[in-house]
Amino acid sequence: MEFIIIFSVIGGIILIVWKVRANSLAAKAAVLDRAWREVLSDPNYLQRRDYEERKLKDRARRMAEGQ
Repeated sequence: MEFIIIFSVIGGIILIVWKVRANSLAAKAAVLDRAWREVLSDPNYLQRRDYEERKLKDRARRMAEGQ
């Protein structure tokens, strides 16, 4: 009888941890999905991406020249 109670408690704890982890992963996926929808709906996304990439390349080049 004691073994059944112990296994039930352990199983319940495992189930709770699994559900919390699954909910956390689902929430992160929802945030990422919402962010991508926002980015892709931006009409200036390509120009902004090109600008940010140029800025990073310039920063990397300046750091390489400084060394």
